[in-house]
Amino acid sequence: MFRYSTELNLRDTDAAGVAFFAAYYAIAHNTYEAFLKGEGAPLHSWLDQVHLPIIRSEADYTAPIKLGTSFEVHLSCAHIGERSFVLHYEFLKDLKSLAQVKTVHVAVNHNKDDGSVQAVPLPERFKSLLLTMLSPSKGSSVEPKQNQE
Repeated sequence: MFRYSTELNLRDTDAAGVAFFAAYYAIAHNTYEAFLKGEGAPLHSWLDQVHLPIIRSEADYTAPIKLGTSFEVHLSCAHIGERSFVLHYEFLKDLKSLAQVKTVHVAVNHNKDDGSVQAVPLPERFKSLLLTMLSPSKGSSVEPKQNQE
């Protein structure tokens, strides 16, 4: 698991001074980027090899986060497949869960000539980074490699 500490900024709030739903996704993505950067593999360094777009997301909000509140985001990997992975983010204040976000990513390459997109295997280095965050408590799994005959 990776821990990211932050504070809710004005730009992330609604008129009531609490986190706007979309802000959770921005904060989650900041957490993801901080993890990769801390591992010496910033996201921008992967873009010439593979793109990792989010193809599905979901969130549950259990308590509001107010402007100026300091909190942590715990990032874990819930699933690693051959071409995809699932990240789980838990937003916490004093060990109390405030929200959970899940994102499903797929590895793709873009053909610059015709604009087509094709799913491709995750780079091994990227998979090894994800394995460091694999969390059995979130229903985690790694897809078995299929025999290639």
